[in-house]
Amino acid sequence: MNCHIVIACRAEGTLELHRFSNGILERLEVMHGFDGVNCLAYDASGHRLYASQTGEVSRVSVFNVFPGGDIEVAGSFDLPHQTAYISVAGEGLWSASYHGGNIAFVPLTPDGLPAGPAQVDSFGENSHCIVTASDGRHTYATSLRADKIAAYSVEDSQLRRRSVASVPPLGSGPRHLAFAGDSTLFALTEMSGEVIEFRRDLESGELTEVSRASIVPPSAGLTQGVARYSGGPEVPERPIWAADIQVAGELVFATERTTSTVTVLERSEGTVPGLEVVDYVSTEARPRASALSPDGEFYFVGGETSEHVSVYRVAHQVGAVQGGNAAAANAQKTSPLHLVCRIKTGENPAWFAFLP
Repeated sequence: MNCHIVIACRAEGTLELHRFSNGILERLEVMHGFDGVNCLAYDASGHRLYASQTGEVSRVSVFNVFPGGDIEVAGSFDLPHQTAYISVAGEGLWSASYHGGNIAFVPLTPDGLPAGPAQVDSFGENSHCIVTASDGRHTYATSLRADKIAAYSVEDSQLRRRSVASVPPLGSGPRHLAFAGDSTLFALTEMSGEVIEFRRDLESGELTEVSRASIVPPSAGLTQGVARYSGGPEVPERPIWAADIQVAGELVFATERTTSTVTVLERSEGTVPGLEVVDYVSTEARPRASALSPDGEFYFVGGETSEHVSVYRVAHQVGAVQGGNAAAANAQKTSPLHLVCRIKTGENPAWFAFLP
């Protein structure tokens, strides 16, 4: 796998451009002046990179991407809120606002800049993620505090909310989402630490839960997490604090920040769909950011407090642990993640984007 990678270092206010070749990262350039940069989104069809910066509102910088990994600023625009997640799909940029408690759709011109005002909708507090199915028909957003996932579409250039699914139990906190094909959507809950598999109705966009599994190591001694916001409940000493989810074929990777762990699960697509824990892998301190290489063969983890990024080679079809103590059983088998590279970055590597 050979490509280029941009790493957004939030506390440092920098964008780092790296060359990635055969599992090794090589830093090529550090771009300064992006205070609070927290999210990246790459539009492969338009060869553009979008980077958001937090503040009272979020500013989005737009970059043209050229062969060989060269990038240049093409412009910028403001979002109507402070964003926690951006993504690009179809003819627009989507944004989810944790503190604003809403989502936004910004139509884009062929040059990657706004074609009109942002369209905003709110369906629950602390929206944290917004992703679009590969068929482009529906976009899904989470509300961590309201325990909901909403489905949207854009019809005749107008934002439309199509459905809202509740995610029990109360206080689970759906945070991040990841697709596996068009018909399967996975959600990671921040406060209960579960991966939930949903079937997606391709016509209506409605979601139906088919399986779930805990990502919390049994011996970790964690308690139920809480939503974190001004005036919110007191945070326990060792709460469940799940962060990010990625899917590579039959494997699902989920990070948990209190234990600094990646939990690897294996999917079953037989007559009885399910998820089973394969391994618990110690990783970077407070692993908030993660990503998969475009070929699904390498897994990247950024430590919110470690100022490092670890790169793992993915071993597919490793076989799930069947019952009993997964941690003990895993000591006798090969891990699906093999560390191949670890590099120092700027403070708080918060997001990854893969470029040609």
